[in-house]
Amino acid sequence: MQALLSATVMRVSECQASGIDTADMRALIHKAKEALRAGNYAEAMTSFSTCDALARASRTIQREAYDAISETASLVRAAQRGGVDVAAFLEALLQAKTAFGRSAFGEARETADRVRADLEHLQA
Repeated sequence: MQALLSATVMRVSECQASGIDTADMRALIHKAKEALRAGNYAEAMTSFSTCDALARASRTIQREAYDAISETASLVRAAQRGGVDVAAFLEALLQAKTAFGRSAFGEARETADRVRADLEHLQA
């Protein structure tokens, strides 16, 4: 149980250090610790497992949003080198980066994906 606690707390700390909102995760850790103090090991294990899954999913969503923005930025740069007017694409890409900075990773990915699709449509 201690190993799961340590691994979960470390994963949540990594999330927090990378800008992810960890309030729900911290609440789950608190709930698990309270359950441990009360001797309710099943509830503690469930809370730790839920928290761990949430932390892993949050990191995955963040990584996917980052990758989408990076890949789209590369496409925009390539289009710009090819003579395409990319002003609107750059503005939308900035919106994706701003959303990422606010930890709105779903919005950031959707915006980057939309920019990518619009750019690919234009170049087709």
